[in-house]
Amino acid sequence: MAVKTNYQKNGSSYYRVTATIGKDPDGKPIRKEFYGKSKKEAEQKRDEYLQDLRLGLSSDYRDHTLGELMRLWLFEVVKPTKADNTLVRYLNVYDYYIKPSELHSRQIHTISNMDIQRLYNQLAADGKTSSMLFNMNKVLRVFFNYCIKQRYILINPCVGAEFPKKQKTAETEQKVYPFSDAEVKTILNSAPDYMFPLLTVAFATGLREGELLALMLDDVDFGNGIIHINKALKTTYDCASVSERKRIVKISDPKTQSSIRNVPIPKNITSVLRQQVVHQRMLFLKYSTPPEEQLLFTTPTGSYIDAHNLQRRWMRLLNRVGIPYRKFHNTRHTYATKLFEAGVDIKTIQTLLGHANIQTTSQIYVHVMQDVKTDAVNKINYLFG
Repeated sequence: MAVKTNYQKNGSSYYRVTATIGKDPDGKPIRKEFYGKSKKEAEQKRDEYLQDLRLGLSSDYRDHTLGELMRLWLFEVVKPTKADNTLVRYLNVYDYYIKPSELHSRQIHTISNMDIQRLYNQLAADGKTSSMLFNMNKVLRVFFNYCIKQRYILINPCVGAEFPKKQKTAETEQKVYPFSDAEVKTILNSAPDYMFPLLTVAFATGLREGELLALMLDDVDFGNGIIHINKALKTTYDCASVSERKRIVKISDPKTQSSIRNVPIPKNITSVLRQQVVHQRMLFLKYSTPPEEQLLFTTPTGSYIDAHNLQRRWMRLLNRVGIPYRKFHNTRHTYATKLFEAGVDIKTIQTLLGHANIQTTSQIYVHVMQDVKTDAVNKINYLFG
């Protein structure tokens, strides 16, 4: 028995039903069409849609795919209201995780908690770390909460999703790889031009990379023997569109209030700092640099040191002297480790590092503290022959 249809499109036959879903500004009825291979299928689609409207969904909730709506959200909602770095992080999640996935073309209202779980499982199987998944989940939760406010969905599909667990090893648990005393001396003895004073201050103060690169001449207080930390240099992007991003470097306030602090200058590096200040003043005089742009560390032409260029020079330096590669941030870990080994209490170290709370310090340096305790206990071995 032939299935009855009442509508044809592109050579195919369908059954079409309609429903009134509201009125336009002029008071005229707004009608929506539903199609199926049979009358029963078309009516089922209509009834499901009307039920969703009664539950509170917007009349256009079926018109949006994840990729299309997320891209619109990024540039119309996130960009005008969030910091540049936040937009860049959100865009990276979209580019690297959402765009290549099969969910990109899926309608928003069809994405379930299990779909999100499968995506996380697949990314974990592909080698993505727990921190990557955690950051991705934060972005998706914010986006789907926006979708709820717009009444495109009723429940956030990220709620209840679990991150796949990875087998912990001694290698993955160890987070801190400080440089030895011999390695520090080798690095400083081989550091070229501006790298020498910069690395000397890095190892001697434990400043973050952005804090180092943002230091102004006036931040060095020789009278009181301290360096004032109150800003950071950040490399970010000016995002005009999904495909158009321009890298920019700017100095901004630190992320947290605890990052604003005074760090003592070790006496043995005072002469290095004084020489650097004199060198920079001569450089700025040559290029007529205004006071508000007189940085402690610059390129030979007096401009900002780009973090990417610093990273490349750091890698080349370690390779040239035969020291296994560790991130520039390990200069900070080395500073903290030496303080622990010298018997400095954890609260003082927390303050010097600019951590917001003492738990952060203890979590990062748990292995270091354990090694220091073990070494201290071993010093009484002589009592036992």
